[in-house]
Amino acid sequence: VYLEAGTIPLAPPAPPEQPNAPNDANGAAALLSFPYCSCQTYACANSPYRLKYAERIVGASLITLRFRLFKVPGGNVNNICYQAVNDNVGKIELSVDKSCQAGIRGVTVDGMTRTYYFDTEFAQGKMRITALNFNETVANGATIDILMSSRGCDTFESLIPNKDGALIYSIMESSSHACCPTCIETLPGPPPPNPPPSPPPPRPPTPPPPSPPPPVPG
Repeated sequence: VYLEAGTIPLAPPAPPEQPNAPNDANGAAALLSFPYCSCQTYACANSPYRLKYAERIVGASLITLRFRLFKVPGGNVNNICYQAVNDNVGKIELSVDKSCQAGIRGVTVDGMTRTYYFDTEFAQGKMRITALNFNETVANGATIDILMSSRGCDTFESLIPNKDGALIYSIMESSSHACCPTCIETLPGPPPPNPPPSPPPPRPPTPPPPSPPPPVPG
């Protein structure tokens, strides 16, 4: 059941981010690109979870962009940030086109309304879904719905700032974001075209004409 437009309040004014103060050149550079904060790690392999786009659902007045969070095998299982994110998914951040801010009507996780913020002070828009605090059991398989009005930003492709088909996101262990493993979600490419039909088999050779009958003796 999806709520009609107006029944979910718009995002509250975003509180300012509290990035850890960068203490070196790499930290300063980190503030210039998504997720725009200084963290211990940004490597995707340091997250046990991935965010996958699932489907687009058209309702009476809202369009739902549905994502699912799931755990993947492998990764840097001995990394301290891997363990921290595995034990607690505190928030999820997405790099989103700034023009999408006006069209977002709410966010639900497993059907429950969740707090989100939309930051516009960076080079690209940033959407933060906060106060999750999911352990492994809850996080693995969670359904995340972004509810949109039809304002030109209601598809997976239109969310992406660069329109290059790659949605950048980060799954963090808490609002203090000491760990910011950042990954990319892309839509699968179109299936390969069907191969051309096989040519028909060659026709069998035409049989020779029958031999003439032997002459009749006179």
